[in-house]
Amino acid sequence: MNEGHSAFATLELARLLMERDGQSFANVLEKTAGMCVFTTHTPVDAGHDRFDPHLVEQTIGPLRQQLGISEGDLLALGRVHPDNATEPFCMTVLGLKLSRVRNAVSSLHAHISRAMWRELWPGRPIEDIPIGHITNGVHVSTWLAPEFHHLFRRCLGDRWLERMDDPKSWAAIDRIDDEEFWELSEILKANLVTFVRRRVRRQNEMRGEAPDAG
Repeated sequence: MNEGHSAFATLELARLLMERDGQSFANVLEKTAGMCVFTTHTPVDAGHDRFDPHLVEQTIGPLRQQLGISEGDLLALGRVHPDNATEPFCMTVLGLKLSRVRNAVSSLHAHISRAMWRELWPGRPIEDIPIGHITNGVHVSTWLAPEFHHLFRRCLGDRWLERMDDPKSWAAIDRIDDEEFWELSEILKANLVTFVRRRVRRQNEMRGEAPDAG
């Protein structure tokens, strides 16, 4: 799961396991978590979805009933403090609780995330909070568009990729003309939109739909 937006998928997975195995929600909870991996991307508290308990019940009350759990039990899964009736339901908390592996994005983000969510694991030293990280950057030589490679080579020198971890090698970045940089960005954006439209048109045709179907 990427971010909390998809965290309700854990509850649907639990329902499917209950249906398949003929077991209670409590009995499939550990198995559900064992099948899930959660990645958080947002390093600020305001960026995590939180909802009023009444809205949660209004939205997934039917699923809750199929799970055979009370409204309080459901809300507890999305609260840092399960017994706090005034705490809203947080999708990130649900994702963190019902996953076997939890990731931040970069090493620094993992450090921030462990501090943000340490109350979910009270008593643990912050370095033992089970939130890791996936990457600490990008592979520049394959991530960067060829057009930007050429621009950087012209402004930073032929060996800029070999020296990009040296702050001094970036001193010449101010030589890049702002208008040229913006124009190149706009061209690449237009190329991306053209690629997506071409791909969608091809997929529509394969499904027997009109090429420009929405």
